[in-house]
Amino acid sequence: MITFILIAFAVGGIVFLWANTNVKKPSGITHSDIIQADKKPFISNISERNGKKLIDFHFPSKPNSLFAVEVLTDEFENSIIIQPKSISSMNTDKIWLDTDDYTDFRIGLRTINAKNYLTISAYQKHMKLNIGDKLSFLFNDDSKCEVLLEEKGYRFEKESDGIILETKIEIDIDFIKRLKDSKITKWRFYDEKNKKAYSSYLTAGLQFDFNALAEMQLLACAEIFDKHNSEEV
Repeated sequence: MITFILIAFAVGGIVFLWANTNVKKPSGITHSDIIQADKKPFISNISERNGKKLIDFHFPSKPNSLFAVEVLTDEFENSIIIQPKSISSMNTDKIWLDTDDYTDFRIGLRTINAKNYLTISAYQKHMKLNIGDKLSFLFNDDSKCEVLLEEKGYRFEKESDGIILETKIEIDIDFIKRLKDSKITKWRFYDEKNKKAYSSYLTAGLQFDFNALAEMQLLACAEIFDKHNSEEV
């Protein structure tokens, strides 16, 4: 019986696979590269700052970038909220995207009492985020995924350029795992009322940020809810 150990490594956007047989690995890839490719992100620190719990992460492929999520506890609602705090050193709870016509659009993740949500926001002057609007993703294997807005956009915050609306869509854990393991090549938001589509292709950097966003959310939820449940027993 032959046991194959497959190793994957990306060079210039191309993923190479090889096994521990007599097949030679591609030239130019060193043993240290393979070890680096096997390294996974991990929680590097958990701290309390300004009354909030922050969980910091280390991503070996971006060792000098800040990644973190914040954990908020609402004693009145008896709820625990987990959401991004820093993505690639940007202090934000969402990934910022520009459409083909340079309209600002933002996508994030949020977990409330173990229920997972995809969060989206945009300037009110550009999009209203109405019930029935649709957000779609195209992945690098040509598969597609789409979600429908089930709640109307609400005022989230005000910036110098205008009012930001936000809405959230409940998703399952498999959707987050898909975001972690796959590359989004293009996204599209369809405004059903005005019959208008907003979209753009993702750069390699934004593809990484979506993978990191999902990885952080999964690790943080496991850390917080597993510990919370064990304390209640």
